[in-house]
Amino acid sequence: MNLTENKGNLVVGFKQVKKLLSSGNCKTLYLAEDCTLNISDALRSIAGDTEIVTVATMRELGAMCEIDVPASCAAIKLI
Repeated sequence: MNLTENKGNLVVGFKQVKKLLSSGNCKTLYLAEDCTLNISDALRSIAGDTEIVTVATMRELGAMCEIDVPASCAAIKLI
């Protein structure tokens, strides 16, 4: 799966994803299973009814976002 098909609507990283979730404008949240519990719990607690997709590793999620570093989370904005 390649998330960059949604490039203009893709945000990567805890701070940006948390901000998007808090605004209520998040369509889908992607969480790496190996991210820290603090990150996972924080995002899940504010996700509400947002669809949550888990990805096996941070490295895999980073690759899905076409970045050269691991990513703990990513999200797609509502259009």
